[in-house]
Amino acid sequence: MGLDAPGARSRAVYTRRGDSVSRISARKPTPREQAVRRSKMKRKYNFSKAKRGPVISVPKGKTRITIRLDEDVIAWFRTQVERAGGGNYQSLINDALRQHIANAREPLEETLRRVVREEMRRAG
Repeated sequence: MGLDAPGARSRAVYTRRGDSVSRISARKPTPREQAVRRSKMKRKYNFSKAKRGPVISVPKGKTRITIRLDEDVIAWFRTQVERAGGGNYQSLINDALRQHIANAREPLEETLRRVVREEMRRAG
């Protein structure tokens, strides 16, 4: 037994079907749940106007890809997200790639000048 609301008791019953365990709730179903349970599936459905593709569309400017990365690389990014208190490790990977591109575009001479200036500030 547990408490759903202050002073209200509920009982959870579990049932096993094959390898899965289902929870049976003791609360009364909502009117919407009752209607869904009473409705029957149709023999045929019309999908002629259905759209193919993912249910959640990809935001503008983004492309969905499949990429294989080493497990330790993924683990490092996930750890960084956890340390930051949450977020998305894929966004962190995207940011790291953007930084790499920005640094790769910087000419060698500019990179050397920047490094020398930084070292002079530290020494100075």
